[in-house]
Amino acid sequence: MKVIDRICIVLLAVMLPVAVMCLSETGVWRVSDTYEYSLKESEILNKMHLDVSEEDVARTFTGYVNGKTDEFQIIEKTGAVEKALFTEEDEQYMSGIRDYAKYLLWAGIIALIIAIAAYAVLRIKTKKSTVKAGFRAALTVFICMQAANLVIRLIDPARNAVFGWLFDFPDTEGDLLTGIMKGSLPEQFAVFQTIAAVVAMLILWYISSRLTRPEKIFFRR
Repeated sequence: MKVIDRICIVLLAVMLPVAVMCLSETGVWRVSDTYEYSLKESEILNKMHLDVSEEDVARTFTGYVNGKTDEFQIIEKTGAVEKALFTEEDEQYMSGIRDYAKYLLWAGIIALIIAIAAYAVLRIKTKKSTVKAGFRAALTVFICMQAANLVIRLIDPARNAVFGWLFDFPDTEGDLLTGIMKGSLPEQFAVFQTIAAVVAMLILWYISSRLTRPEKIFFRR
């Protein structure tokens, strides 16, 4: 096996799992279903007696993370009285989350481009069995990385040690963001990210298996 082929196998084995994990992570932060599910399950809005819907709060999160709005705020209207539900500290924290999601997106795109390029070189220059070996290596690395990521995020001490900076939100009594983040949202994010990553990897595995399947040989009688 040539040196370039070995390099491509290593790049595919590393970059493909990185791409899948980064893109699935940023995707979970960017879709409203994640927040909406957590809000409905925790019933935090009812517990805090807030007259806003889960859908509105979820759209506020995703609108800000996706860069559709520059202000992280939602106003509760009770008659003629208006009340801002998020503080300046909340917006500063979410600004960090928005940057995190943006960096993940770019990292995922770059890793995916490298993985596709490595796969293409292997597909063109080597046997299909070599391509399959490269993808199997990527699948093995993905399983190990994703399993470690899930375990770390589901165990409080491990999550605080590794991802503590990510969930270092303003811990303010009676604050809506504090109530949301101190609930089960971190664990739910971990589960949703795992589901998205596994589904994406299965789709890629199916595509690769179709591209590397043996050619059918027909015999004439």
